[in-house]
Amino acid sequence: MRRVGGKILVFFLLLSSVNFGNFVTGDQMWRYDIVVDPSDRILLVRALMSPVPDYLEIRHVPPGERVEIISAEGCTLIEVQRFSWKVTKQEDSCTIKYKVYYSLDDIKKAGYHKNAGITDTYAAIGLEHVLLYSPSNLDIQVLVTIHSPEKWKTYYTKPTIRGSMKEILRGNVITGEPLYEKSIVSMGKTYTYIVFKKPKKDYKDGFINQVPIRYYYPELERDTIAYLKSVSFYFQKLSQIFNFTPDIENILITPASRITPYLNGHGLDYSLREDHIAHHIVHLWTTVMGITTFSPDPRKSWTLDEGIANFYSFPLAYEYTKERRYLGHHYLYYLLYVRGCQERLKRWDPNDRYIEQTKSYLYGYIVTFYLYEKLKEVGKDFGKIYGETISKHKFETISFEEFLDIVESEGAKIDRDAIYNFDIDISKYAKQYYPYFNDTLKFFVLNHEAPPDLYYAMIDIEARFGNPEYTPYLYSDYFTSYFLTDNYRNFIAELRKRDSITKEEFLDLLTKFGGKRDFFEFYSKNAPIKPSIEAINLWLSGKYSEIVRKINYVIHISEKLEDYGVEVEEKEIAKKALDALLAGKFDEAENMINDAIRALNTRFSEDKDGDGVIDIAEKIHGTSPSSPDTDNDGIPDRLDVNIEADGVLDDWNTIYSSVPLQSCEILELRAYNDGTYIHIGIKLSKPVYEYVGYSLSFGFDDIPFIVFNRNSFWGNELTREMWTGNIYPNSFVFNNTIEAKLPLKVIKEWEEYSGGEFQRVWVILSPEKGQRCMTWLYIPQPLNMTNFKIVYGEGRVDKEFASFLQKEGYGTAVPDSENLSLIKSNLILVGGPVANKLTRKYLYIFPVEVSNTWPGKKRGVLMAKLYENRLVVIVAGSDRWGTKAATLLLSKLGYLPNMPVVVEMINNNTIRVLDPYNSAIANQNT
Repeated sequence: MRRVGGKILVFFLLLSSVNFGNFVTGDQMWRYDIVVDPSDRILLVRALMSPVPDYLEIRHVPPGERVEIISAEGCTLIEVQRFSWKVTKQEDSCTIKYKVYYSLDDIKKAGYHKNAGITDTYAAIGLEHVLLYSPSNLDIQVLVTIHSPEKWKTYYTKPTIRGSMKEILRGNVITGEPLYEKSIVSMGKTYTYIVFKKPKKDYKDGFINQVPIRYYYPELERDTIAYLKSVSFYFQKLSQIFNFTPDIENILITPASRITPYLNGHGLDYSLREDHIAHHIVHLWTTVMGITTFSPDPRKSWTLDEGIANFYSFPLAYEYTKERRYLGHHYLYYLLYVRGCQERLKRWDPNDRYIEQTKSYLYGYIVTFYLYEKLKEVGKDFGKIYGETISKHKFETISFEEFLDIVESEGAKIDRDAIYNFDIDISKYAKQYYPYFNDTLKFFVLNHEAPPDLYYAMIDIEARFGNPEYTPYLYSDYFTSYFLTDNYRNFIAELRKRDSITKEEFLDLLTKFGGKRDFFEFYSKNAPIKPSIEAINLWLSGKYSEIVRKINYVIHISEKLEDYGVEVEEKEIAKKALDALLAGKFDEAENMINDAIRALNTRFSEDKDGDGVIDIAEKIHGTSPSSPDTDNDGIPDRLDVNIEADGVLDDWNTIYSSVPLQSCEILELRAYNDGTYIHIGIKLSKPVYEYVGYSLSFGFDDIPFIVFNRNSFWGNELTREMWTGNIYPNSFVFNNTIEAKLPLKVIKEWEEYSGGEFQRVWVILSPEKGQRCMTWLYIPQPLNMTNFKIVYGEGRVDKEFASFLQKEGYGTAVPDSENLSLIKSNLILVGGPVANKLTRKYLYIFPVEVSNTWPGKKRGVLMAKLYENRLVVIVAGSDRWGTKAATLLLSKLGYLPNMPVVVEMINNNTIRVLDPYNSAIANQNT
C-alpha cells in the first residue's frame, strides 16, 4: 500500500513507544495494544499471551481484510488455514506482532455491509475481526488498549477495554476525530450520538459516507435528541419485556459505521424508520446470547437472532409512535410467507441469492412468532423466558435445539418437524393483526400514490424472488427502490407502458414476472382492501395519483394549520375521501377532495379585519397589521416583523434576489439570508397537487430537500415534520407556492461537515418525460449598510440628514454633483426628485412617486428596490421635515422594509409610522 510521506513515521513511533506495563510471566491475562494508522489503513497489533495457547484464529473476518504476522517471541506460528494458526510454545509467555489491513474502502468493495475498517478521520473496529484468540481460552481475562492519532477520541466503555475473552470478542470500538457529540441520560444509562469529521475521500456509498442524521428536523441537535429519545425508549422497554438489562452504561450511536451492536452498547446504526431503529436496539440483547446451530446442510443451520429482532421491532415502534401501521407489518410478514417465501424455503435453491435472508429474517420471524404464541397458550411470556435464558448464558451461543428444549420445559407444545420442514402455520395467530394491516395499506397508498393492488403485486413478486429483510423498510418509493428485485421494477415498467389493461392482461403480466394467478381471489379474501382492475386502470390514467396527491395536500396543510392553532375541518373530509377511494367510489372521492380544497382556498382568502393581509397568515406569523404598537417603539407590529409580516410570497421584498423563469414550469425562485435564516420561495405555474408524474426538489449546493417526486407527493415515507408542508418548523406549501425558512446554523453545520461553503440555492422540476427545469441563484448575504453611497442634493439642507446616516454607519455621504451614474455601489438617495438629481433618475423604478404634495406635509417615505444588482433606497419627503422623519425611521429600523413606508414628523425628534395601506398609497399605486 502507498505510504504517505511523514505520516507513517509517526505511527511507527507510536508503536515503538507503547507502554505495555509490567508484564509478569504466568499472569493469567492476555494483553493487546492496537495502534490505529489511518494513513495506510492498517491496525498495528501487539499481543502478549500467557498462558500460551495451542491454537489461534480470527473469526468473522470481513472480505477484503488481511492479516500479516510480523514476529512471534516465545512461540512459533504456522498458518494451517486462512486466519488460523497452530502455536508451538517455547516460553511461558508469547508476544506476537501483526498487522491487520483494515481499509473500510477495500472492505466495502468486497461487499461487507457492516462497515468495519479505517478512514482518514475515524475507525470502526470489530474486535472479533482483529484479535488473535484461542477458542479454548474464552474465559481468560483480556486487556485491550487502543492508541489513536492525536485529537481522536475512543468510544467504548473505557479507552482501556478489559473483560473476559468471550465478552471482549463481542465488542466494537469506534475511534475518531469528533465533529459533533450529544448525550442524554435516562434511567441511569447514557445515550450518545457522535458524528466524526468527514473522510477526505468522497465516498459515494451511502453506508460509508457519514452524514449527520436528519430525522425529524433539519437541525442536527433536534434530530439527535429525537433519535436518542427513541433509542432510550426502546432500550428501557426491552429491559422490561425481557426482564434483563445488558450490563452497559453507555450506548453509542453513530452513522460512521453499521457494525452489529454488541454488549459494549455501540448501537452504530441509524435509519429513517422507527421499527428499524428498534430492530437494532433488540440486537443489544440478541448478541449477548446467540441462538445458533451450525450444520453442513444450510437448511438445518439456524439462527434466531434476526427473527427476534424483527418480531419485537414492530410493537416497539407502535408503542413509541402509536402508529397502527407498524403492527400491520406482522400481517405483511405472514403474507410474504404464504405467497412465496415458504415454498422458496421448501425448495431451497442454492441459486436463490436471498435464500439465507429469507430464512434468517423472514422464517426466523415466523418461528419466533410461533414460539411466542405457543407459550402464550400455556400462560407463559416468551420475552421473560428469553431474558432468563440470556442471564444464564451471557456471552455464549446456545443451539436452537437447546432453546426449543427450554421452551418445551415451560409447557409449550412444539412441532419440531413442522419447524425444520418449513411447515409452520401461523394463520390463526396472524389474523389478530389483520385490522392493523389496513393502516399499513393506507400508509403506502398515501406515500406512493398507488392503489393497494400494486403493493399486493410487490408482495407476490418479492416473496418469491426478493429479500424479505428490506420489504417492510421501503423508505424510498416501492416502484423504483434499489431494495427491490428487477422482477418487480420491470413489472411496473411494463405496466406503465399501457393506458389501460384488462384483468387477464394484468394477470399475464404479473405471472410473467413471478406473481401468482390467484392474485385477485387471494387478496380479496385475505386483505382488508380488495384489489380491483378499475383501480389499476385509474392509476394508469394518472387519476388515482392525482386524487391521492390532493388528499395528501389537504391532510398535511390541515395538520400544518393545526400546529398554529387553526381549527380545520377539511382534514376529516380528506380522510373520508381516502376511504371512498379505497372502496372503489372514485367519483365520490374526487368530488369530496375537490370540495375540501375549495373550502381551504376560501379559508385562505379571508381577511376579516380588512387590513389587506389574510387572517391565516397573520395567525401563522403571530402578527396583525392592524395591531397597535405593542412595544411602543413608534413602529407598528407589522413592520417589526420585517419581511415575514404576511408570509405571502407575492409580497416578499423584491430587493432580494429573484430569478424569474418565463419558459419554465417554475415561475420564480427567490432566496435571501437575513442573518439568522435562509429564506426560500418557489412559485409554480399551477398548484402543487396537480404535478402528477413530476418531481420537485430544492436545496443548497449538494443538499437536497424533496417536496414531491414522481410517485410520492410528500416523499419517501418520511415524517411530515421533514418532508411535507412543514419542511421545517417555519415553512409552508400552499397552492402554487412553497416557502421555506431554514435556520442559518443548520447550513453552518453542513458547511463544517462538508468543508465547503454553501452559496447557491437551486430548484429542479422534472417531468416524467421531457427535459427537466432547473435554476439556481446565489444566496444574498444580510444587508451590509456600511457600503452605501449616501447621496444628497448639493446645496440643500438634506446634507445634514445624509451626514447623520453616515455617522450611524450607513456609508459615505456625497453630493449629487459627483458623477454617480456609473457607481456600482448601493445607493441611499436623501431628498425628493426636486432636491436630488439621482432621486429624479431612479424614482421610476418605485411603485410611488414623491412630490411636494405627497405623501404630505411633514411626511416622508422610505422605500427600497433591487435594481441592476444593486440596492437603491429612497429617503425623501414632501418637505424637509418629511425627509428627516424618513431618515430617522431608516436609522431606527436597521433593515429595509418590504414596501413603501410612510412616516410623519410629530415634533422635532418624534416620528409616527402611518398605516402603509392608507388611501394615499393606494391612490399612488393606482
